[in-house]
Formats: sequence, C-alpha cells, structure tokens
Amino acid sequence: MSGSRMFPSLKPGAQAVAPSAVKAGGPNGEEQGIMQAGFATAGSSIAPKHPVETIQDAYTHHNEEMHLAIAASVTGRSLPAHIQAERTELAKMRRLPVLHSSMIALEISLGTESSIEFEDYLNDPEQPEALGSVHAMAEASPYFR
Repeated sequence: MSGSRMFPSLKPGAQAVAPSAVKAGGPNGEEQGIMQAGFATAGSSIAPKHPVETIQDAYTHHNEEMHLAIAASVTGRSLPAHIQAERTELAKMRRLPVLHSSMIALEISLGTESSIEFEDYLNDPEQPEALGSVHAMAEASPYFR
C-alpha cells in the first residue's frame, strides 16, 4: 500500500457525542448563563443526536475533505495547501463593525454563493434594523483595539 494514496471514507462516520462529554463551562472555565449557552431542552440533556443529524451536520466538512484529497492526489499537496491558505485569508477580510460583511469572496471560494438560505430571502438575524453610531461601534469592536 505504499504507492496508493489515502482518501477519506466515502461514508462519513457518525460521531455522536454523549451528553456527559459536552463541556458546561465557558471558554475560560467559568459557568455559562442562559444568555451565553441558550435554553437547555430536556431532549438535549437525555439523548445524543440522531446519527442522520450528525451526518448532515458533518456533510460540508466531509465533502470539503474529499475535494481536497482528490485535488492532492491529482496535483500534489501544494494545491490543497494553497486553497486552504486562500480561504483563511478570505475569512479574515472584514468591513467596519457597523456594516455587515457578506464575505462573498469566501462564499465563491467555498462554492456556496449559488445556494439560497434563510438570510437570503427573510432577514439576516445578525443585521440590525437601524444602524448605531459608527464611532461608538468601532470603539466597542474587538477588531479595532
């Protein structure tokens, strides 16, 4: 098997997480409140995710892994590394804090620009109805500190 290349499995594995394995604390180990963690449902604390739901959640990542593995086998490891570096840089590009960035360049790179999602026809929940003070929001933004 020294001459063959390793590809990810065609069938994504169901990696269900047991409810006891989920970390309850915040990023610094402190206890999270309802505002940070959201409301806990009885179902989420009793049973793990359904295997089909787990596969659906991991589909995009698995599909991207397959495409990069195929590109690596055809052209070598430099193309997938270049694609990943390009996407990392595209994800860093932002607008001012008061303007929502659609990240269209990253969507084009990922191939998701042609899909219609919730935000496209209803309203993006992250976009406010009215803009606030540009100076106050820029000072409060972590990108301008």
